[in-house]
Amino acid sequence: MSVGRRGSGLKRSAGGRPLDRVARKIADDFARIMIEYGYSPDGVGSRVTQTAHRLGQQAKSRARMQPRESANPSAASERCSPTGQDDPFPLDAYSHILTLWHEDPEYCVGRFPRPIPARGPAPSIEALVNRLDERGNVDTALAYHLETQSIQQVGSDEYVPLTRIVSHRGHPATQNPHHLRMLGSIIKTFLHNASSKPTQRRWFQFAADNMDIPQDKLEAVHQEIEKAALAFLISQDLALLRYAESSGDVSARVPMTVGVCVTQGPIRKIASSIGRPGSKRPRKNAARG
Repeated sequence: MSVGRRGSGLKRSAGGRPLDRVARKIADDFARIMIEYGYSPDGVGSRVTQTAHRLGQQAKSRARMQPRESANPSAASERCSPTGQDDPFPLDAYSHILTLWHEDPEYCVGRFPRPIPARGPAPSIEALVNRLDERGNVDTALAYHLETQSIQQVGSDEYVPLTRIVSHRGHPATQNPHHLRMLGSIIKTFLHNASSKPTQRRWFQFAADNMDIPQDKLEAVHQEIEKAALAFLISQDLALLRYAESSGDVSARVPMTVGVCVTQGPIRKIASSIGRPGSKRPRKNAARG
């Protein structure tokens, strides 16, 4: 299980790189859902082209004004580079190794995950990668977890988890592809529900809204939602693991993602708080005669 914490890890470049598989899919699905909702294909294409051109010009202007940064990526960052997203196996899918590591008795001492070597037969990280997906790569999995500081090396060639949840905050090499994949997942859900027939199974898509949160309560709201959402996601992580390891049709398998995200609008100034929930009405002076 992995999360992309609040905070920007996005680095824009003036030239940019060619669209990889994930980016192409997001662009295609975004266009499809806009057209599915009845917008003009020419209008969608023209708007995206204009926006891309404008942002490209802004990036070039910033590049001319800012000094060139010397990049010294770590070995882990290079192996986790988001430019490798043409790989059919998603980088952040390696976070599921932590779930297996915490839940399989062979990998635990009591309730706690045990140190295991990188390679070799089970229990090992290589065995977890093979169990996760035959397309996985143990070197990439190791680099991913070291880059996000979700595991640490103990001894000469053993590793132990530091957390159950991978956090990508502060690690652009892993956060950027994670954010792109989550964006693609959200668009895919909207597209499925918009184009599904009445008899088809719709994917879960609900929201809780309130347009009246006081600005000084925002941090408390975020903390409360985060606490509840992480507990929910851990429970769903275990549920997905239970279904994945149950007996079923082994010839056909489907990847599933359960996600929770929060968004907020711009702050608006209120002219008067009279009559608003929690506000106190001013006292009226008694009439004097």
